[in-house]
Amino acid sequence: MFKFIKKSSFILTFLVGSFAVNAGLLTGDYTITKFTDSNIDTLDYISVKHDDGSSWVDWAWASSVSVQYDGFFNLDGNGELQFDIDGNPILDDPDNDEYNELFSPEHVEGWRVATFDEFAFFQSFINLADFKDESNNYITATRFWNSIYINVEDISIDAFGSTNYKTSSRVEGTFSDDDNIGTSTYDTFYVRTHSSDSTPIPEPSTLMIFALGLIAFASKKKALLKSTK
Repeated sequence: MFKFIKKSSFILTFLVGSFAVNAGLLTGDYTITKFTDSNIDTLDYISVKHDDGSSWVDWAWASSVSVQYDGFFNLDGNGELQFDIDGNPILDDPDNDEYNELFSPEHVEGWRVATFDEFAFFQSFINLADFKDESNNYITATRFWNSIYINVEDISIDAFGSTNYKTSSRVEGTFSDDDNIGTSTYDTFYVRTHSSDSTPIPEPSTLMIFALGLIAFASKKKALLKSTK
């Protein structure tokens, strides 16, 4: 009985461990494919294929800011945004000022916030050259997630020259008043993942059920062999 439990534990540990390795990111072992199109309606991005075969991670350069609202605002006594009856932030000079709104990643179907591990890889290995096409133009997607910052000129390329950039940092209701600019100047990158062959990676629960099935089969086979002796 003890041997059976020991073997069972080994099988479970091996399968669950295999899942962890498969789903993890292999640092340094990857290839990049760049997807660009002259069509204004086509989202441009880079796709990182990790050599462990776990997934492709697509990266879109979404914005030059990391706050939902960026502009000159009329703040209340606590320094917070004020909103009009339509839910729009009130500008300091409504007749002359305008503000940018950075939309959530879900504004474009399939995109999301990067995980901690994904962005750790991004910070360590992805550089500015990876976001340049064959003509040396920047690969950006700002027009899909911003109300005003929609041009290539609106990105801050010096973000790659230091650690002063981060990904998917937009938080609902956050803002930067242009009279007092702070860390909101970080650039934002959104991601989406998919497997290279469109086959979903097994969930841990699926692997557990499969492992238990193998254990049950092995146990039944052993009992059958004993009965025939």
